[in-house]
Amino acid sequence: MVMQMTKTVVVTGAGGLIGRPLIRALAERGFKVIALDRDEVKFNHHNVLSYAAELTDSLRAHAILKSSNADALIHCGAISGPMVSNDNPYWICETNITGTANLLEAARIHGVRRFIYCSSIAAYGPTSEGPITEECPLFPTDVYGGSKAAGEHLLAGYRYQHGLEGLALRIGWVYGPGRRTACMIREALKSGLRGEKIVIPGPADFPCHYLYVDDVVRGVIAALDAKSAPSLVYNLSSDRFLQLKDVCETLQNALPDIEVVLDESADTGDLYQGQLDPTRIKTELAFKPQLSIHEGVIRYRDWLQEQSY
Repeated sequence: MVMQMTKTVVVTGAGGLIGRPLIRALAERGFKVIALDRDEVKFNHHNVLSYAAELTDSLRAHAILKSSNADALIHCGAISGPMVSNDNPYWICETNITGTANLLEAARIHGVRRFIYCSSIAAYGPTSEGPITEECPLFPTDVYGGSKAAGEHLLAGYRYQHGLEGLALRIGWVYGPGRRTACMIREALKSGLRGEKIVIPGPADFPCHYLYVDDVVRGVIAALDAKSAPSLVYNLSSDRFLQLKDVCETLQNALPDIEVVLDESADTGDLYQGQLDPTRIKTELAFKPQLSIHEGVIRYRDWLQEQSY
């Protein structure tokens, strides 16, 4: 069993898809959590202190880290995907790059032991068929992916020049309860629950990188718990090679009374990225996803029956 080393953790993006369940999980495990977001997020747990804080406000970051005496910082806060703020690329850069730099500098000055950066497989850009290891060159083709790659490079500088124990998690396509930005699985399930035919665009063999949000939370906690972080970057995605036809089959099984059709003449709208190699996170951080796509979709379907998003 991994020994719990960290007692106080700062988490940015407290109201987000990953941040909110992560904070709950950390609090339940006995960590004191300092939860940060643009607007204060309420948590009904005595281990959580919540504050409003903009990532671009460096003075606020210094004040919070100085007063909290935190041992670790998990940076989930960001413009959260290539589909968000396409008409305002500078804001993406300001939030994701300048905001990350502000936190790294505050962490350096105030003695944070470990800095976990929630990056994205968007940093790779389009790739070959794979398997894609963490050594694959980065060639992002949108500003969001570029901002995530830039954050990783800043993290590397603080790790190797200033000794901040930083690591980045290149996270795949997160789905599950709490997702508000564009998500094909959510929209398909919502259509099916309304009794509508589901049409999925894209070729049957198109690679998919879905990971249920609970497994993402487990992956982040594995990065926090590890006694050391031998590498700078880790792929955090499914350990099974999924294709679009597998996702369609899963949706059909979850909604047996609804017709699910694959329209192979249409564009998925996603970058082609080959199979991601999960070896490093499995061997160095002892992490492996627990939920298959079938289990995850069933859980998400059941949740969506009671929720509006």
